[in-house]
Amino acid sequence: MLLSLKKLAGAGIDVTDPEPLPKGHRAWHTERLLITPHASGGYTLPETWRRFMKILEKNLDAYANGKELTNIVDMKTGYKRNAHK
Repeated sequence: MLLSLKKLAGAGIDVTDPEPLPKGHRAWHTERLLITPHASGGYTLPETWRRFMKILEKNLDAYANGKELTNIVDMKTGYKRNAHK
């Protein structure tokens, strides 16, 4: 990787291969590498906000009624729970 050779000052990526990256993948431990989800950069688009608000509305209703929430991220892995079942 060019970052480990110090040929680049830093890098940011939102797509990996494989995806998701396994826990022990070297990219997780590479200095000056920022890994973000695919949503990076698109938060200002009106359609993105509509989708976010729809998920939020659905989850608020589910929470208020004691039901299961959707699109919950596992804080240990950084990925959506049950994404690979």
